[in-house]
Amino acid sequence: MVSKNRISPQPLLQELLWPNRWQCTVACLLLNVTTRTQVDKVWPTLFKEAPDPESLLAMDPERLKEIITPLGLKNRRAERLRQMSEAFGRVPHHKLPGVGTYAYQSDRVFFHDDLLHGTEVKDGALTKYLNWRRKQRWKKLS
Repeated sequence: MVSKNRISPQPLLQELLWPNRWQCTVACLLLNVTTRTQVDKVWPTLFKEAPDPESLLAMDPERLKEIITPLGLKNRRAERLRQMSEAFGRVPHHKLPGVGTYAYQSDRVFFHDDLLHGTEVKDGALTKYLNWRRKQRWKKLS
């Protein structure tokens, strides 16, 4: 799915899901108020059963809640995932329900390639990824 030169030594979930913008956005929403370790237990099943916004919206809401229960806040998460999926592709990314600073900055990094344009991010893991990508770019230019 992703070219090897785009995968960092400690890959972010977005690297593994790229170039699927919807799945990357869902991953960011799943990561809210939980850990990557917890999300890693959930996302493979979620994306197997709902690989796109249409299939998530068609999914039985109780099944969605069952899948995401290990993350906590299952009712709120399920509602946000459904709202975001309904609006996906119809409204600007930064205005999607549930998209906060992390999801917005992640989208800028992975889908607009804001690497050398002074993009600064607040998340530590995203900052490490950006620094790694910048180093990779400079190695190619050297």
